[in-house]
Amino acid sequence: MSRRPLLLLLVPLVASAALLATVDCGDPIAGDLTPDPDATTSDTTVINPDAGGGAADADAAISIACPPDAAFCESFDDTNFDARWDPPTPVIVGDGSTFELDDAAQTPPYALRVRLPAAIDGGERRVMLVKAVKKANKLSCAVSIKVVQTTNDNDVIGMSWSNGGHVWIDSRLSDSYLNVEPTIEHSSKPPLSATQWTRVEIAMTFQHVTVRYDNAVVYDHDNDTSAATEQEIELDLGVFTVEPGAVDVLYDDLVCTTE
Repeated sequence: MSRRPLLLLLVPLVASAALLATVDCGDPIAGDLTPDPDATTSDTTVINPDAGGGAADADAAISIACPPDAAFCESFDDTNFDARWDPPTPVIVGDGSTFELDDAAQTPPYALRVRLPAAIDGGERRVMLVKAVKKANKLSCAVSIKVVQTTNDNDVIGMSWSNGGHVWIDSRLSDSYLNVEPTIEHSSKPPLSATQWTRVEIAMTFQHVTVRYDNAVVYDHDNDTSAATEQEIELDLGVFTVEPGAVDVLYDDLVCTTE
């Protein structure tokens, strides 16, 4: 699959009833990822990933919080969420390609839903949100993803360095696929589920990349980007494909931290 200028992802925390409290990460300013010293971790979303989301038994549940030193959190629970991403985003290419808030969330009330309808033939189609992180030695972003419908090769999340190096996760019919440059790594990984949420985390420095699915490491490798001239990492969230099939992906509960 041909590559293009990279974009990045982010998706945050949500609300619920009874056992669930709303995660409030404030209202970050696009392009400014300075941690808020007044932020707190008192708001915590409790979810059970094995149950596909929703309120969970306390013994089986895990907690996801927006920490006080978070660089960026995005819960997709209000209609102004796109204003918190770097303009001009979202990037939309292709007739009928859409993004919207949907109540099929991991944690209520909403998640981001990205849809690309079936096309007559191939050609680039995408819906992407972008966030650039400057002067960061390390960026770690975790987001919940459910691939409701996919073709055989669709990028669903990625990070890139200022010198062109990148890591992208492709969702395919039978597996997921990592594409990491300049350390050439093209390898098959477990699929991203269509019925359950997968917590996907990418942790990146200019020398190393680690990828986890539901806390299990699926990739951990040095990635020499010493030629980078700027300490800038870009996070892209959304779908890119050049295949004609329909794509439908949900995103929820994004948390990004820096070092």
